[in-house]
Amino acid sequence: MKNSTSSCLTIVFTLLLFMFFGNDLMAQIGRKSKRAKTPEKVDITVEDIQGKCRGLARNARTTVRVARFSSSTPSARGKFGDELATMLSNALAKTNCFRVLEKLSNQSDMTEEIAFGQGGMTQSGASASAGKMLGAQMVVTGEVTEFGEGKDNVTALGFSVGGNKARVGFIIKVIDPQTGEILFSESINVIGKTGGVNGFSLGGITLVGGSNQNQAMNNAVEQAVLRSAELLVDQREDMFPPSLPLERELRKKNWAEDCPATFRGGAPSVMVIIPEVHIQRRIPDPAGETEIIRQLIEAGFRVVDPSVYDAIRGSERLANAQDNASAARDIGREFGADIVIIGEAFSERSQSNTQNGLISCRARVEARAVRTDDATIIAANGLHAGGAEITESGSSKQALKNAGALMADYFLSKMCR
Repeated sequence: MKNSTSSCLTIVFTLLLFMFFGNDLMAQIGRKSKRAKTPEKVDITVEDIQGKCRGLARNARTTVRVARFSSSTPSARGKFGDELATMLSNALAKTNCFRVLEKLSNQSDMTEEIAFGQGGMTQSGASASAGKMLGAQMVVTGEVTEFGEGKDNVTALGFSVGGNKARVGFIIKVIDPQTGEILFSESINVIGKTGGVNGFSLGGITLVGGSNQNQAMNNAVEQAVLRSAELLVDQREDMFPPSLPLERELRKKNWAEDCPATFRGGAPSVMVIIPEVHIQRRIPDPAGETEIIRQLIEAGFRVVDPSVYDAIRGSERLANAQDNASAARDIGREFGADIVIIGEAFSERSQSNTQNGLISCRARVEARAVRTDDATIIAANGLHAGGAEITESGSSKQALKNAGALMADYFLSKMCR
């Protein structure tokens, strides 16, 4: 009788326990079912993003470089940050909104091709030239803040209901490379699920160093990348309004058509004398001076032939005139100039030394323009520029020429008023 009573109590207790946990299990399943009926954010596809910039001309697209994704979470192992940067570059290139530039760490492919052409291995004019690459208007960086995989399960009485899940989170930042200003910053957090939409190819990249990555993680990474691309597309015009030039290329004015000082045959005569030095070696044919002379002539000014005053180069008289407007005026008068542009220029090899086959140099031109009738200084400036070539002498001349071009544009803006 005692055993029978004990057995009955055990059965009743088991039934009560089952009913309790069963109700809890059903309640959890019900809550999950209710959540499942709640509309979720629709997965983004690259086709959705492409439509926002359809028909946008290539020269109207913003230039962007995805630099890197660092990681502040140890669970994001391997090269996950590099892979994210590559995938975001791939996504942005497909949006029709951006001109995506290669990462700086991968520039060797381009610079070696340029060096190959400059070495005389290609037909004349058939190879790329140094100094023509685009610069980024915005640089995108990021930091991985969350990375995890697991099970989204409800368990009771040994039963498991649920599926695979994965979470990816990172902070994306857009930086103006000219000023260092953060133009945009946003936190991206995505929970991936098994069976997610896989309409966008991530370029065949193996995620996080393994080929057996679960589908939920693939879905989370894909959606995080696409949401980032969508945000950058939506914010693009706020960061770079269409009314502003989208390319930071020097747009030189056509001074030949817009320089009143040269109209009706009244152009003043100009003398340009800017000796150049490269690492304490005198350069016999000054590239910066030559570029300034070229642009002055094209704008309509009369320029004194440098060979006429070649004898005073390197003289103490010229050195004194570089800091003395009256002495500069006297030199200009001697050679029949109305304006004398006088100064000095120097170049040196860059600290970076070489760029995968190219040698780079940096140059600075400092000069002033002096009227010879009254020794008035009408303009003065110091500007610098870089240049790259396969030889050091060639790169120094290129750097001096580029700095001279900037200086010529500056002087023309003052002399053409």
